[in-house]
Amino acid sequence: MNAIVRPSLLSVLCLVVACVALTVPASAEDADPIVLFFHDAECPDCEVIAGLLDELLVGMPEGAMRAIEIGEPGAVELLGSLCTAYGVEAANVPVVFVSDEVIVGAGRAEEFQLRAAIGDCLTRPCSSPLLALQSDPFPWTDVLWLAAVAAVFAFLMAWQVR
Repeated sequence: MNAIVRPSLLSVLCLVVACVALTVPASAEDADPIVLFFHDAECPDCEVIAGLLDELLVGMPEGAMRAIEIGEPGAVELLGSLCTAYGVEAANVPVVFVSDEVIVGAGRAEEFQLRAAIGDCLTRPCSSPLLALQSDPFPWTDVLWLAAVAAVFAFLMAWQVR
């Protein structure tokens, strides 16, 4: 019976380590940005929003924001895809996606909305707006956790038989 229990214990430990490793988030350098800022170089409102973003993102990790010039190749298509995914219309820039919120234009109301959205991301984890473009992936983490629980259950059952 000990020969059976030891490999089971080793299997359980391997599964638990694998599950924990898969649930640990990637480093900040590998993560998608939580703020996408679509702008134009000749847009005065964009300059105002850029300055505000610089001020608000002081506590955020490097790479938390990606500024995208609307003239860059693929920028208009990306903006269109994000607007479709978020259910908004944006006829011109600036457009800022912060986690699951969209701020279109510049003004006092947009400034308050931007401050609130980034403030929320400083107090709770926020996801990248780019995730709205991805289809639902297979829940490997959930499957591995379920397998780990099943392995622990099998181990405990084997332990009880002993």
